[in-house]
Amino acid sequence: KAIYATQGAARRNIYISCRGRTEHICYQRTRPYRIIEIEDAVAEDMLAYIGSKCDVKASVEAPRGSSSGLNLLKIELTKIEEQIKNLLNMVANGNPVTHEYVNRTIAALDAKKKKNMQKIAALKVETKSAADKWNDITMLKIISDWDKMDVSGKKKIAKTAIDYVSIDNDGVFVKYN
Repeated sequence: KAIYATQGAARRNIYISCRGRTEHICYQRTRPYRIIEIEDAVAEDMLAYIGSKCDVKASVEAPRGSSSGLNLLKIELTKIEEQIKNLLNMVANGNPVTHEYVNRTIAALDAKKKKNMQKIAALKVETKSAADKWNDITMLKIISDWDKMDVSGKKKIAKTAIDYVSIDNDGVFVKYN
């Protein structure tokens, strides 16, 4: 109730002030803040916050596409499963010697299959960290291009990052999501 936005002599000179003293709500002297001061303080703080959240060293090198290696492992895994299936079909028509051979071959293929599954799991974890590197690169791009961005782009980033902004005599404070 006691906070007002007032337009100064210049059109861009809009400021926020507390009128609590004049309305006998609070008795503390407060200083008015121009909107441009608030915007600049929030932008500076937000860019520092974004910069602190990304790993600059990890972002210097773009992640290499490990998806081709992942796809090759998946293809090989499918081939192994197909071989095991074919060997199991041979067991139905075979003799005891064939059964022994098929069992050894299936055991070897199964071991190979497990190794491939472990490699696939490791590559998936590596791919996640690659996505984090891209996220860091995006954050660094936001910081470097901030001055070139239009107002709607800046608002979109601010709405994503900021929970709320509070203002008092000590300054502008930003709470992030």
